[in-house]
Amino acid sequence: MLRFFRSPITWLIAAVLILVAGGLYWQADKQQRRERADRERIAEEQQEQRRTAELEARRLREQQRFQEDMQTQKDSVEKQRQMDIEFRQAELTRKKFVGEDRDPPSSSSSYYATTDERNRREAERRQQTDDEAATQRARADVERQRRYLEQREMEEQAARARRDSSERDTPAAAPPSEPADSSAPPVYRKPAGKKPS
Repeated sequence: MLRFFRSPITWLIAAVLILVAGGLYWQADKQQRRERADRERIAEEQQEQRRTAELEARRLREQQRFQEDMQTQKDSVEKQRQMDIEFRQAELTRKKFVGEDRDPPSSSSSYYATTDERNRREAERRQQTDDEAATQRARADVERQRRYLEQREMEEQAARARRDSSERDTPAAAPPSEPADSSAPPVYRKPAGKKPS
């Protein structure tokens, strides 16, 4: 029995068995680490997809709300303009009927008619100016919202690109760092930004 344990073949077989067991253990540990890394990567991708979907849904809601606000404002301006047109038409019709019922115009009535005409034209000019100003304000609001949405989209794309770039640049598993040689002398480096005086 002692001869069996002293035999080099026995020690060789034992060493081979130990190496095989160590290799199998190392392979199993490596497989477990790879599976864990895959699970974490899949979880991060799913979380990123959820965040992207939430951002897209929020952007669509903001865009829809903006379009509804613009449509409401446009409808309000159009309704006001239509009411002003109807009022002016009713005023002109009333003046026409009043003018037909009167006697032939005298110089004072022609003066009043000219004044009324001037006032009417001035009111039309003011209304037209107000309509143009409201239209310009609406266009400026639309442009401002469009620029805001474009900027948000560019920021999201830049953040997405930064995340993708950092994921590509990050190594899967960093090799263990070797201990520094304590016998080597320390290396002193000159600061990069300073020039010799």
